[in-house]
Amino acid sequence: MADKPYDDARHQDATHEVARDLAYKRLAIVNVAFYGPPGAGDRQWVLVDAGLPRTAELIAKGAGERFPSARPAAIVMTHGHFDHVGALRELADRWQVPVYAHPLELPYLDGRSAYPPPDPQVGGGLMARLSGFYPRGPIDVGGWLRPLPDDGSVPGMPGWRWLHTPGHTPGHISLWREADRLLVAGDAFVTTKQESAYSVAVQKPEVHGPPRYYTQDWEAARTSAERLAALNPEAAVTGHGPAMRGAELRAALHTLARDFTRLAVPEHGRYVGAPARADERGTVYVPPKPPKGAGGTPGMTVTGVALTLVGGWLLYRGIRSEDRRPGAGSRDRRGPGTPADAPEVERSITIGRPADELYRRWREPETLSQVMGQAAEVRDAGEGRTRWRVHAPLGQSPEWETRVVEERPGELIRWESIAGAALPNEGSVTFRPAPGDWGTEVTLYFRFDPPGGVAGTAAAKLMEAVPKTFVGKALRRFKSLVETGEVPTLEHNPSARGRGDTV
Repeated sequence: MADKPYDDARHQDATHEVARDLAYKRLAIVNVAFYGPPGAGDRQWVLVDAGLPRTAELIAKGAGERFPSARPAAIVMTHGHFDHVGALRELADRWQVPVYAHPLELPYLDGRSAYPPPDPQVGGGLMARLSGFYPRGPIDVGGWLRPLPDDGSVPGMPGWRWLHTPGHTPGHISLWREADRLLVAGDAFVTTKQESAYSVAVQKPEVHGPPRYYTQDWEAARTSAERLAALNPEAAVTGHGPAMRGAELRAALHTLARDFTRLAVPEHGRYVGAPARADERGTVYVPPKPPKGAGGTPGMTVTGVALTLVGGWLLYRGIRSEDRRPGAGSRDRRGPGTPADAPEVERSITIGRPADELYRRWREPETLSQVMGQAAEVRDAGEGRTRWRVHAPLGQSPEWETRVVEERPGELIRWESIAGAALPNEGSVTFRPAPGDWGTEVTLYFRFDPPGGVAGTAAAKLMEAVPKTFVGKALRRFKSLVETGEVPTLEHNPSARGRGDTV
């Protein structure tokens, strides 16, 4: 048995009670847990993990509904990855509360060390592909930070024990209460396929190993899964996915432990053959990155970049859907009032043609379709409008229209998305004489304005980084088109590796 995420989503309910004194709240792609019976007094409850960046208000609101006007006794961290510490500093300062973690996790929480790089080569879905853009710390909450007690007790949680379950991170812990066999597993195992954006969105309950793209020691992770399976838990809350309980949970967990290599360990990846190593100082060794073509995820194509960009958009939407505070997401769009932190990118290239010719070529209806290639369909919608449709998996293909809002022949074209766009944005292309009177310097600018509120997580990093590749590739295609009459592609070359236009 498990929670019912479809019903919960329909009722806009993101907090779920597993036992009278244990509940959890889903924050788009990750969970936080609340220990303590409803109505527990000041310093009589505990928060486990601290969610995504910019979710402090959501966590505080959930806590306030369960424990009115009460501060926690402690914040206990299963580990310090960005999606578990996003609101930690703000909440610790607000509540003036100690933060507890395993000694081997402290360097990632007191500013001394960053985690090893995530590994997009593990495959499995869009979340893994995006992982290269995820923050890896460190953060610094050193003023509030404390090591967990050596005796295995958990501050503020009588009857619970902390268990060292390394592999996903060096100091990863899980929490266990023997009396009713309740388990807070962290990311030692999870109950959704965290590598897949689709699985993360629908939250179908199923037991998986730790998220592959962040796991740095697979042998240790296997041992941890075996240890937790041997507990035969009655119910489990994990870092990602719905809670599970009963025989279904136990059977799935024993299957995972018994066949961990086949079910959890990726075929390829930076840490598959050799783990990253850490000590009390933090990360001390990271294995070299496998060469391109050595297996795993191939070079990203233009289409892949577009899908990754859409993945960022989906993450923003998922996080935005959790933000029910009055006025959230009501900020103005670009033009007057666009947020200063909206992700933007600008790239330039020199093309050996006069500005007037390049301007006319850009304005031809078919040019944008050729420049964008497989990444998007772009067509004339009439009345000065252009319709965009980005190709994405799972039927999640956003469409929007733009209109030209400023134009100076031979110098500038500027456009904005029309109100209600799935991915609000603006852009411009400018044409200036290149230095030395050799052709024209063409500058392409995009600014994306995803939904507001708390949507500032890994997707924000993604939305800053991905368009840099996307825009640069579009300019190179435009240059080739006007100088040679062709857009280079590997699409129909049977000897080419990969598929599409390699970025």
